[in-house]
Amino acid sequence: MFGLIPLDLTPLFSQLGLSVQIVFGGRKIPQFYEGWQWIVQEEGDFCSVQGYKLPLWEVWFRDRGRHNHYILSTEKPTFPYHDIVSPPLEEALLAPGELSNLSWYLREERQMLCWGIKRAI
Repeated sequence: MFGLIPLDLTPLFSQLGLSVQIVFGGRKIPQFYEGWQWIVQEEGDFCSVQGYKLPLWEVWFRDRGRHNHYILSTEKPTFPYHDIVSPPLEEALLAPGELSNLSWYLREERQMLCWGIKRAI
């Protein structure tokens, strides 16, 4: 159910000011994230780490010194969501090209713990 956290994720989350231990709840990553693509984006004071594998997209970002965590889905999720966002997406999300033209159910999370762990609890 869990695998080692890929070494390339550690510097991505470090750029954001988070540790992979906080995001993944320890030293292992759920298999839920197998096959996901990961990127970091920076623009001015904004920095984000994004992981995605359709229909899900998870975004951790720092904006004006505050950490945020969004979980987005192109399919109506079973979890409660806060909004539906459609193109053009807010500048704060800085969506990768292949995700920018889709509509998303958005859940804002207060904690930085990844959805793959929360859904297993």
